[in-house]
Amino acid sequence: MLLIDLLLYSETQVTTAERLLELHDSNLGYFQYLEKSIKPVVIQHAGFSKTFKDHDTAFEIRKGANKKWHLYLPLFYRIRRQKPGVVLVHSMDYAFQELYLK
Repeated sequence: MLLIDLLLYSETQVTTAERLLELHDSNLGYFQYLEKSIKPVVIQHAGFSKTFKDHDTAFEIRKGANKKWHLYLPLFYRIRRQKPGVVLVHSMDYAFQELYLK
């Protein structure tokens, strides 16, 4: 089963994967408790773009800015095509956009 951990808020001041992992380490610690059949993918926005794996977790870092009314339609379409079993969205700051994700 695919689990997508999605953070729409952009850490625009962060420009390295190491720093981003350090900032969000407490939010991502639950991965170690997941069953092996669950494949987590983290999608976050920051001041850079990069795709990498850390342990058994895939990371998709996308360059982005914080725009309250941005719809992220290409991202949501790509998520829908992957057919995840679970999409975990952090924060209710983007509740309007999350309606489109469903």
